[in-house]
Amino acid sequence: MRALPESRMILLVRDPRDAVASQMDLAREGGRVRQAAKARGVEKKNTSADERPDAFVKGHAKRYLQNLSLAKQAYDVHGGRKVVVRYEDLREETFGTMQRIYSALEIPVDERELSRVVENRSWENIPERKKGSGKFLRKAKPGGWVDDLTPQQAMTIERITAPLLKEFYSEDRRL
Repeated sequence: MRALPESRMILLVRDPRDAVASQMDLAREGGRVRQAAKARGVEKKNTSADERPDAFVKGHAKRYLQNLSLAKQAYDVHGGRKVVVRYEDLREETFGTMQRIYSALEIPVDERELSRVVENRSWENIPERKKGSGKFLRKAKPGGWVDDLTPQQAMTIERITAPLLKEFYSEDRRL
């Protein structure tokens, strides 16, 4: 930050339950992580996502908490232009959220061009062959963790990431 004090920062936050559910999907048999390892000649027989899903959830929840906490620390001390964006808001109201980002970062934008780009890059315009289970582009459905995690796994993530859920997802908080 001292080297580039004029830099801008976006802190992108995602519900930790959805983040962990996505990581779990990528790490399962047939998922992108396993396919990439196979392509490099590394054959993993079983991953903890397949063999020990509860341990996988716990470990990834801790990792998400640590990573986002560190990013939030950097955000808090950043003296330049910055904005917090929740993934869920970006999905729900993409154009409005993008307008807010450009405004907060004081970046001029042609609204017609922004509208065109938002439309062209929308989830609905991504070819079906490029999205789905095991792929980087999986669901784009906030709250999809309800279908992907057991109630116990969700509670584990909620317990571990409680500070993040409280700060970014409490019912009365809007960013």
